[in-house]
Amino acid sequence: MVEFKSLSKRGNISLIGGATQYWTDLETLGDPSLVNRIALPHVAGRTLIVGPTSRAMREAVCDVADETQFLIRGEADAEQLARNLPDQRIWCGDVASLPEEAGAFDTILVLCDVSQVASLELEARPWATVVDQLRARIHPDGTLVLLIENDLGLHRVNGSTNPRVANSDQDWDPMATWDTTRPRTLDQALGAIPDSEAMAVWPSLRYPKAVVRATVERHLAEAWAFAGATLTNEGPDPAYLLDAAHGADRVNDFAAAWLVISRPRRALPVAIINPTEYLQWNEAPAVGGRSLISEFHNRAASSDLPGVRALVSAWSKAVAEGDFDPDFTLSLVDEAGTVHPLRPSDGGKADRWQALASVAAICRDRAWRTPWPATDDAAAILRQLGAMADLPTISHEDAVRLLPPAAPPGVDAPTQQLLATVAANERELHTMRSKLRWVELQLEQANQRLAAGTVKGYADGATRKARNFIKSTGNRVLREIGLR
Repeated sequence: MVEFKSLSKRGNISLIGGATQYWTDLETLGDPSLVNRIALPHVAGRTLIVGPTSRAMREAVCDVADETQFLIRGEADAEQLARNLPDQRIWCGDVASLPEEAGAFDTILVLCDVSQVASLELEARPWATVVDQLRARIHPDGTLVLLIENDLGLHRVNGSTNPRVANSDQDWDPMATWDTTRPRTLDQALGAIPDSEAMAVWPSLRYPKAVVRATVERHLAEAWAFAGATLTNEGPDPAYLLDAAHGADRVNDFAAAWLVISRPRRALPVAIINPTEYLQWNEAPAVGGRSLISEFHNRAASSDLPGVRALVSAWSKAVAEGDFDPDFTLSLVDEAGTVHPLRPSDGGKADRWQALASVAAICRDRAWRTPWPATDDAAAILRQLGAMADLPTISHEDAVRLLPPAAPPGVDAPTQQLLATVAANERELHTMRSKLRWVELQLEQANQRLAAGTVKGYADGATRKARNFIKSTGNRVLREIGLR
């Protein structure tokens, strides 16, 4: 979309080298609330927020920091920040051009990948160079909070799309093809930022559903990775890869991203999952074993009917005897077959039928192999699981009502992503309407010349061209909005 606008006149924006006039990163931000929840406790003193962040996070940082400044590359984003935060200093451009008058900072937050920090107007630089330029602006005892996307993350190696074939402007990453300095393992990420700790982010960079401390035991890392909505997302089934990563003791190497914090000011939580409920663990549960849902997947895949029965029976007994969350993704099972739920229930009697319905729905939606090869009916599978759990028998109709609806075909896009798409379509339609208005003006001028006695052939030619353009533009608009 082409849209011409004058440079900003707002007093709190400073345009520096690398400012990009026709660019925005805020529209592709996603829902980073879990990452924000980890980062905010480490803010203190003079703070610089680099790159796109949510409005809620920007306002929260301004409330707790002594002074807050912002650095963002797109002028449209800088304008938005300046409108929302008229009392804060906004630098629009690249960190390499940040002037000395900005000073040194006690905290720098980079809650996006570095590829969204480096300006598109300057010469491309390696990941390590940009990070060094950021670190140079921190006091010696200051804190850097940096989000690093993992090119070998589960969303990449198991994803349904290849980022190299995405052709929109927002998908272009100058560091994606040649940069060898970007960390591609957790050890490399920690080595790039001295005196740092890390959290693994699942299942995607823009829409995290679980953030797990990188030092937890592999069985807990696997369990919380499964709990991070990895089984309900669109795309290939990640269960096999997570199981293999657990066997190699490399679960964290396949996280979608790592949140690396140098010299953290607070103890990091062990895990936070579910951005709606914010389920948090501050200490690692002192239990061993494997993820219950992973073990169920393995036994079902090998048609181990007695093993599945023993597993479901042990789970049902543990939930019935204790005040535990019945979710299969939030339990472990040890070698003796004892099930250890990872968190208490939210109050009230645990609904084992609903938990089993979620497992049956995963089998249906992910086409998991089950010990009942004669049927792929999720309701029939649910009734079999209920019998294994020693629950009262229910009818097939009741089982159907318990099952969550099957995901519709196509991409299950988060609400914020859908709204961003709608906004982009509205801008495109606005551009086409502007072009259409221009054509109408040309047609009106041609008619005026014709009425004034201008050479008829010229007027007819201009009229014909204008009408053809109107017709083609109208058809394009109808196709864009799905009416043709």
